[in-house]
Amino acid sequence: MNNGSKLIMKEFINQLTDHTPKDLAGWQVCLMHLSNVINDSTIEIPDNEWEKWYEEYKSLVEQYK
Repeated sequence: MNNGSKLIMKEFINQLTDHTPKDLAGWQVCLMHLSNVINDSTIEIPDNEWEKWYEEYKSLVEQYK
């Protein structure tokens, strides 16, 4: 029997803008921090981690603009 929890996050984006990849990168890092808390982990997340994700989300968002 699984006694865990399930967190579902839904992001509704009505319009893709130049700021959308930054929002998504920010959420990515927030969820990484939340994962650390939930899992009682001390995995280091660099301050500039969002920049890596920003570049990835930027290329993905560009495909749909």
